[in-house]
Parts: sequence; structure tokens; C-alpha cells
Amino acid sequence: MPLQSGLRTRGSGLCLLGLDSGGPRGVSQLTILARLMHRLNYDSRDDQIIRPCDVFDMIGGSGSGGVIAILLATLKFTAKEALDEFADLCATVLDKQDVDAETRTAALKQYIDGLLERHGIDRNTRIYDPNNHSINCKLAIPISYKHHAGSICMLRSYSTRKEETLELTIGDALMATLATPPLFVSTEQGLHPGFSLMEATKIKSVRTF
Repeated sequence: MPLQSGLRTRGSGLCLLGLDSGGPRGVSQLTILARLMHRLNYDSRDDQIIRPCDVFDMIGGSGSGGVIAILLATLKFTAKEALDEFADLCATVLDKQDVDAETRTAALKQYIDGLLERHGIDRNTRIYDPNNHSINCKLAIPISYKHHAGSICMLRSYSTRKEETLELTIGDALMATLATPPLFVSTEQGLHPGFSLMEATKIKSVRTF
């Protein structure tokens, strides 16, 4: 936290982290980030570990980049923790060959359920918490609707005046950002309790995984 305060005190503006899609290529992005965070922690005089969510004001991404963004901004993983988790996701789900969309989607859901359980995260925990007004690191992930692909909305951890905030759980958000046909089946999120749209629909990430 002291590092983050120092950056803002110098008036250097906002620190933003954008993560691209590309499946296993996300490992490269996380490797670079891990090296950067190592240097920041090495130079810091604070005994507390500095995490990406302590440095960046906003983290965003699409496809697999959106998954990494959730790990860093919402679950507050270190870069190394996110790298290990994402590498495991690639080996377990993304790198599987000769697997149909239904099987891959089922494997992804099973993996996400396991991730939440391993880290003690309540499955009902939502990306956006209206009672949390002190978010230091915001999350932004672009998604589109299957039947209205040209219409893009943002999955956010904060509210805006422009549009209502989608109230997806962390698990639903992880599924949605990777739900890109033909590799995965578009996820049904419209019937989820608290979903902000009037009509049930299928949502998918803007880009491929």
C-alpha cells in the first residue's frame, strides 16, 4: 500500500493494466508481470508483500486476459499465484486437444468450482459489491451477448451512471469471460438471480480465449 500511495502523491496519474486474450499466451504476460512485481517488492522497504492490486488502479482484459484480471483484481492474487493458477488452468482445460465444446465447458466449470473451494471463496460472492465503497483496484472486462454480438457491455467491480452493473458471481464471471464458441458453449447467465437484464440471454467474451 505505501508504494501505491507514493505513486499517487507524485501525481503520475492512474496505473492501468490491460491483459490480452490468447489462452496459454497469458503465461507470458504473467511472467513479465511477476518479474516487475519482484523488482517492486525488492526495492520496497515494507515487509508486506506488494500485490498487483496494490499498484494498479484498474485491471482489465478479455478472454483469458479477463480470467487473469479477476485473479489479480478481485481475488487479489500475487503475480506468482496467478501464474501458477493460470498455468494449471491451461494444463487442465485450455490445452486439451480433440475435446468438444460441451466437454471443455464442463471441465472449465469443474475447475472453477475447485478454484473457489481451494481458496475458501463463497460461491455466492459477486464481482460487484454495492456495499464496498473502498475498492482500490477496479476490474473491467468487456463481454457481449450471443444474439447481439455488436452490443458490448462491461463486467465491472464498480458502479457507473451510464449503465447498470452486471451482478454476476465470481464463478459466473470466470465462465462468461471464457465462453467463446466454438471452443466453449456460451454460458446461460440470464436466469441467474439478481442478473440486471430483463430478458434471459447468453453472454460470451468479446474475444477468443
